[in-house]
Amino acid sequence: MDKKLKSKFERLLSRADSILKDKNRLAKVLSESQAKAKANPNFTSDFQQEISALIRLLKSSIQGSYKVPWKALTYALAGLLYFLNPMDLLPDFIIGAGFFDDIAVLGFVFKTIQTDIQNFLEWERTGKTASNDKSE
Repeated sequence: MDKKLKSKFERLLSRADSILKDKNRLAKVLSESQAKAKANPNFTSDFQQEISALIRLLKSSIQGSYKVPWKALTYALAGLLYFLNPMDLLPDFIIGAGFFDDIAVLGFVFKTIQTDIQNFLEWERTGKTASNDKSE
C-alpha cells in the first residue's frame, strides 16, 4: 500500500475505533456498505462476498455471538469506511479506475485479518471454532 493510502487508512482506524463503540453509527455504516457493494456491477461476486463476510463478522461480534480481536474489528471497519468514501484517493466517479484504491485497501484488510476471517467463516459453517469454543 502506498504512503498516501496507508496514511488515510491509519486515520480511518481511529475513526473505526470510535464507531465500533456506537451501535447506531455502526449499523448505518454496515447497511451502507452492503448496499454499495450490491449496487455496483463492476465488483466481482468474490469481492462482494468478501465485503459481505466483513459485514457479517462485524455484526456477529457486536451482537456478541462471535468473539473477534479488537484489531480485526477496527481493520474491517476502517476498510469499509474507506470503501464508502466516494472522494478517496481515486474518486469513485472516475469510470474504470475509481474503485481500484477501494479494492486495494480492502485487499490489504482481507490479507491482514485473513486468519480472523477464515475462523469466522468456519464458525459460520460449523457453529464453532477452536478459538470460540470454550467447552474444549
